[in-house]
Amino acid sequence: MELRQLRQFLVLARTLNFHRAANELNIAQPPLSVSISKLEDELKAKLFERHHRGVRLTAAGEAALPLAEQAVTSADEIREVVSAVTDGKRGQVRVGFVGSACYSLIPQLASSFRSTLPAVDLVLEEARVANCLRGVEANSLDLGIVRTPLAEVTPLDSMPLERTELVVAVAADHRLADEQVIRLESLADETFIYFDRKAAGMWSLFLLSCQNAGFLPKIAHTGAQLQTVLSLASMGIGVALVPKIEGVRPDVRLVPLTCNNERIPVGLSLVRRHRDTSPLVAHFWKLAQLLAVDQKAAR
Repeated sequence: MELRQLRQFLVLARTLNFHRAANELNIAQPPLSVSISKLEDELKAKLFERHHRGVRLTAAGEAALPLAEQAVTSADEIREVVSAVTDGKRGQVRVGFVGSACYSLIPQLASSFRSTLPAVDLVLEEARVANCLRGVEANSLDLGIVRTPLAEVTPLDSMPLERTELVVAVAADHRLADEQVIRLESLADETFIYFDRKAAGMWSLFLLSCQNAGFLPKIAHTGAQLQTVLSLASMGIGVALVPKIEGVRPDVRLVPLTCNNERIPVGLSLVRRHRDTSPLVAHFWKLAQLLAVDQKAAR
């Protein structure tokens, strides 16, 4: 029994006329008659009764009709699902991201992706930069949004999404909260709050910047995530250098920072495996690229 025969059976059951059914199927009438006869032989039952005006369904044909419709519908659905996955319109995309991407980038990307590809399951997983990189390399993640500069060389493809700078985070009532710009050189005697050593890229950037400013920082408190660092800063127990972000908590002030009269650049980048052929990954990459271009134009 072939799917082609079931389709022919359904058309003939609807038209009840070999001539009309053959025209609709765009085949000659004799091959259609042969095909239906072979189907009847295989089922060992007559599906149609022939009469001078056409045909009518037998009891066996009536019984077979809903199952044939179900089989053809299922086959069509299988074809549509497979085609959608192949075209990148269905499936799952796993994206790892650093916590600081939650403030604006992740909401924008997720909203754009879900509105463009609503049938795709977008799985978001917060992770450290190193875990994002390892996850993408090991194929447990499809993409990663990481803080740059990176502390290590990676074989992954990388695309900048957001460029910003380090600023000084202090409590709203801190003596430095109303400064227009703070020179890193002036913070040599301050107590610092910073990301722990597992945030290797940010840790290295912080130490290098302090060294360029002519001092080694006194780090009294550390946090694993940006929210933790900001929370500690809000207590007034030290100052922190963090990426400039929007929508920071009201009990913290972010003050512009320079080192040797220069800003300290940081950013967010999207990474994927080199030559990844997944159409879903390509869709996400393209949407992220468009978002990055729009943000650059807005600035």
